[in-house]
Amino acid sequence: MRAAAAVLDAPVLRQALAATCPGGSTVTVGLTALDAEVRVSPLWLLLDRTVRGSIYGSANPPLDFPRLVDWYTAGRLHLDELVTATYPLERVNDALDALDDGTTIRSVVVMG
Repeated sequence: MRAAAAVLDAPVLRQALAATCPGGSTVTVGLTALDAEVRVSPLWLLLDRTVRGSIYGSANPPLDFPRLVDWYTAGRLHLDELVTATYPLERVNDALDALDDGTTIRSVVVMG
């Protein structure tokens, strides 16, 4: 099984910060390497820019995840329409390859 790459890296974050206009916000999604650093000029912040991190879309997992499961099982949250492919666990590498080459957008790997 191959390892998934980090979603965010320091050069991408630097590019996002450079593209943020005065009054705008940069929201990071994903993790960098734990030792990664990005320098920010104090002037950049003085021009009313915001940097914010986001984990799970800033949800509260212990509260929100059970609620989302309840909505899904009650038919109020329509997730099945978002799935473009389903793979058994032994084909997890095929699922990752399909995401890499753009064949699928949302894949589900089924265990068991």
